[in-house]
Amino acid sequence: MSKLTLEWKQAFKSKTEKILDQQPSKNPGTVRLGRHPDLCDQDATEERLIEG
Repeated sequence: MSKLTLEWKQAFKSKTEKILDQQPSKNPGTVRLGRHPDLCDQDATEERLIEG
C-alpha cells in the first residue's frame, strides 16, 4: 500500500494529512490536490487554510 503524508505548519500548529492509494477518489485511480473542491480530492483553498 502506498501513502503520501503531507505536513505543514499553520498558525504555529503542526498539521498532518495522509493520502492513501486505496481511498475513495473523485477521479478513480488518482488523487488530485488543488484549489478546486469540485474537481480535487484534497483542496487547498484559502478558506480551508484559514479554518485550519
